[in-house]
Amino acid sequence: MSYYTQHKSSGIKVWFVLGEDSAGDPPTLAVCQEWANYHGVDPSMVFLDNDINGPWQTTWSFMENYAQGSIGLPWEAVLKGKDMEYLFQTQGHEKDPEGVLNALLDL
Repeated sequence: MSYYTQHKSSGIKVWFVLGEDSAGDPPTLAVCQEWANYHGVDPSMVFLDNDINGPWQTTWSFMENYAQGSIGLPWEAVLKGKDMEYLFQTQGHEKDPEGVLNALLDL
């Protein structure tokens, strides 16, 4: 979050996806608003993946998470906005996206 705050004037865009609430249930709009307020982000940057088939079903049907059946949360990914090229995800070897983000922003 601090990286975004520090570099948002450079044009970086951040989206947050909530796939479940603290009880593991599909998130509601109220949960979304509460999460956004708690983290100090604009609620329009927060998306809900509240598929009735279970948590994260919509997200993972469009994006490979490379988790092989399990995933640790929070999970982060970096996509190049120009063509949505998948550049980083936290299931890989590198755990900090800052290097990838700096390269994208040409820092």
